[in-house]
Amino acid sequence: MLALVMLVSLVPTVFATDGSVTVNFSASDGATIIMKEKIAVTDGLAEKYGFEVAGADHNGKEIDEPTIFDAIVAAHISLYGEAFTPETAGNYLVMTYSFITKAFGRETATLGFFANDRMPNDGIYNEGYGSYTGLACDTAEIKENDEIVFFFYQDQFSWGD
Repeated sequence: MLALVMLVSLVPTVFATDGSVTVNFSASDGATIIMKEKIAVTDGLAEKYGFEVAGADHNGKEIDEPTIFDAIVAAHISLYGEAFTPETAGNYLVMTYSFITKAFGRETATLGFFANDRMPNDGIYNEGYGSYTGLACDTAEIKENDEIVFFFYQDQFSWGD
């Protein structure tokens, strides 16, 4: 019996996860919208608020972790509280086919985000672009303690700032 107990204790423990992470999130539009704060993000949060999200990225990789878009939804919940509901979410945030066209109540498509000081990408160098291919907000998965920065470009025509 003792040998069995010792053998079982050597097997790695597998912890169940509820698909949630805590990240540091900040948002800016030239002025601060949200100072860096810790927010809890759950996989599938965006769907709970009525948003349709991608099931896989542009390479066909299945999305099964919380995403930057889930974090953006969590930030809206943090900022607007009970005013941000599945029924009112569209007053503050709109995302269609992986493109955000309204965030924090502001309509625009000139916005961006970083995870840990860089644009999330697929890690595959694309010769045609001369860079890696970026991931969309609803396909960029996030991990515990990631630093997420969301921002509006001030130059709305060439995204040059």
